[in-house]
Amino acid sequence: MTNAAAHKQLAEDAKAAMEKALHDARKLQRKLVRKQAAALEKKKEVIEKVGKGQLDKEQAQTKNKKIDDEVNKVRGDIESKNKEAVAKAQEMKDEMKKMAMHSSP
Repeated sequence: MTNAAAHKQLAEDAKAAMEKALHDARKLQRKLVRKQAAALEKKKEVIEKVGKGQLDKEQAQTKNKKIDDEVNKVRGDIESKNKEAVAKAQEMKDEMKKMAMHSSP
């Protein structure tokens, strides 16, 4: 494989990896939005139960904390995936620079 062909293949691989990372980030973002909407509904139910006397405030706080923890876990997953994507993009960028330096006269 010539340097030009290798460089072209690397560029195509980088583009595909970035598109996949973008797709994954959008997918996780949609998941977060759904999780946040579900969390709001659950918190609304907790508030209604407290109002009806079915739950005391301490139980409500415990339930709300659990709901918040679930949402924060998804948020943390998104941040982790984004960091991975940035690291992969930087790695490919560095590799392309290295190839360009080796192919220049």
